[in-house]
Amino acid sequence: MRPPSEGDSGKMEVVPVLLSCLAEISGLRIFLPKDMKSQEQRNSARKNLDEVKRRFADGISPLDPIENMGIIDDSFKSLLRVNL
Repeated sequence: MRPPSEGDSGKMEVVPVLLSCLAEISGLRIFLPKDMKSQEQRNSARKNLDEVKRRFADGISPLDPIENMGIIDDSFKSLLRVNL
């Protein structure tokens, strides 16, 4: 599985993904259909994703744990600096 090349529509499928495969999480949220079994519902999700790409052409900023989540623990802040 890989994203379609530029200009190609590809085929929308639902695939499981392990959390360990995620590199970043964004604060952006989209609403998906309750049931993604039909091709029409998956295409509806594609339209939502295309709209996100259009609105955020420069890319979607990742979720910042201190600013966006309000974490104020000093030990977490020092741990975060070490990992950067």
